[in-house]
Amino acid sequence: MKRLQKLYIKEFFVALIITGFGLSIIFSLINLIDKLDDFIKGNPPVGDLFLYAALNIPKNLLYLLPIATLICSLFVFTNAIKKNEIVIIKAAGGRIKRLIMPFILTGFILSIFAFVLSEIIMPLTLEQAERLKATLSSPKEQGVSMTLKSQSSYRPSLIEGTLWLKDKKGSVVRLGLYSYEGLYADDIRIFIFDKRGLSEHLIAEKAFWDGKTWVLANAKRYILKNGIITQIEELPYPNLESPNYFKERLKKTEEMRIGELYRYIKKLNRSGYRNPKLVVDFNSRLSYPLINLFMLILGISLPLRSGITKGIVVSGIGLVAVLVYWGGYVLSLSLGNAGIIPPSLAPWSMPALFGIISVVLFKKIPE
Repeated sequence: MKRLQKLYIKEFFVALIITGFGLSIIFSLINLIDKLDDFIKGNPPVGDLFLYAALNIPKNLLYLLPIATLICSLFVFTNAIKKNEIVIIKAAGGRIKRLIMPFILTGFILSIFAFVLSEIIMPLTLEQAERLKATLSSPKEQGVSMTLKSQSSYRPSLIEGTLWLKDKKGSVVRLGLYSYEGLYADDIRIFIFDKRGLSEHLIAEKAFWDGKTWVLANAKRYILKNGIITQIEELPYPNLESPNYFKERLKKTEEMRIGELYRYIKKLNRSGYRNPKLVVDFNSRLSYPLINLFMLILGISLPLRSGITKGIVVSGIGLVAVLVYWGGYVLSLSLGNAGIIPPSLAPWSMPALFGIISVVLFKKIPE
């Protein structure tokens, strides 16, 4: 029994590595080809292009791992049924559920690996990929290439909702709490410099985007050279970039670690702001890795319970299961983002459904 378990586990992991990493590399290359028109303007080194593709592999692997897990587990046990190995095991008095117990442990290991991938590896590689993307997209012209590259690769610093950046005139801006929709901010401080140093200091309770420019509300202006302090109810401040600029350049939620994302949500809640999308993203970081376990159990249970041996039928079952899962998962996330269903429950609905289905099928595997 142990020898067969080792054999099946080995077959599964060989197929998983080939399928998972193979598809991840293919999708990374497709993504690179899609952006090649933007990159080619900067005449980048070939090595940088392939580095950009490599940095996207962890992200693609995270999203493709459940699919690869389902396909590979279906392949291993459909092949075993086709070769009558399961019949021989039963005839020799072996128990099928005992045979597949190492796969349950493997499913937990894959779920832990997926969590580590999303929590540690992917944030680092995606941040580097975004910086490299900005550099590759900048035009390379003699005399100005380095300036343009430094400007295009600049990303405002967003840490737990606090945003540090430079405005259009080079003034240092601190937004104590910046909403991820980009339409409002709290606790604004702007440091304006001239040739002699710091000349003005602007402080505002809030800022909002009025559709054309940023407006500082309940602002105070400190003019340091003469000590004048001015209280202003609403002060238009056109030197800040539009929200679209921030959306393109800010750290994305998938680049944040789960602790940072949690503290950002709490900070928004304390200020009276609600962002369902952030809550959905936080919970999906916890729920998504578990689907690897359920897909593995499903991929084992389907052929063992039905006795299917035809590859085309197995492929069809796998494709339908993947489409149902992805369609339902994306729909539930969208409903959560819109607030139609509770954002904290939306990312758990499809993993829970597939978990129930996989456990029921597992229990009904004939011995």
